[in-house]
Amino acid sequence: MTSYLALQELSTIDIAPINAVIASLRLYTNNIKHLIDFRVHCLKGLNVKARQSLSQAQILQLYICCYQHASIRDRCWRAVLPVLNHSIQRACVLFRAKFAFEFKAVVRSVIFCHVNNAQGSVPGLPEAAS
Repeated sequence: MTSYLALQELSTIDIAPINAVIASLRLYTNNIKHLIDFRVHCLKGLNVKARQSLSQAQILQLYICCYQHASIRDRCWRAVLPVLNHSIQRACVLFRAKFAFEFKAVVRSVIFCHVNNAQGSVPGLPEAAS
């Protein structure tokens, strides 16, 4: 049975759970090295007021959206921020080519947010083991 499943291709991606996880990130824990670079390069296509009104958590959410599969990337982005123009899309392509997705830091942030949502507290994020 598992060998049969391993040979099956994924034909569609269910975007609802992905958007739910992304939307659940309410706190940024300063663990993504290139988030400032992302903000500078990928959000220039927004007007100044919209860019300044974004929280750190929303920027993290957009960073994660930027690295989603091409078939759902735009819909994930628009679930966080309804503005997605050609300038933003082009900047994201260049950003993805230059910087690798910091998946370990993102997973740590997701776990941190979910654990703290369950506990109802916000303690400091423990350091990652090297």
